[in-house]
Amino acid sequence: MTDEVVASTWASFLLKGHDQGEYELRRDDGSRLMIAYTATARVAAGRHFTIMRDITERKLDEELRAPVAAAARSPGGRRRRHLGERRDRQGGVVV
Repeated sequence: MTDEVVASTWASFLLKGHDQGEYELRRDDGSRLMIAYTATARVAAGRHFTIMRDITERKLDEELRAPVAAAARSPGGRRRRHLGERRDRQGGVVV
């Protein structure tokens, strides 16, 4: 991110007073860390509050399941579902 983008994002956060979303961080070793965050501006004078949660495993799982889900939505995938595909409790495909 450029300095201008950071400054603009920070100004928007302070103006709205809150923000939430997902963000990718890079560790020193180059590996990625995906976080979900919720932030509140000015909880006290000059203080802001942020909660971050590591969602890396969930995002990797979503990336791995995406091709399976796409195949299941295809015409041939519908046929496979009728031939015995099961779903786990979270709605994921068990192949």
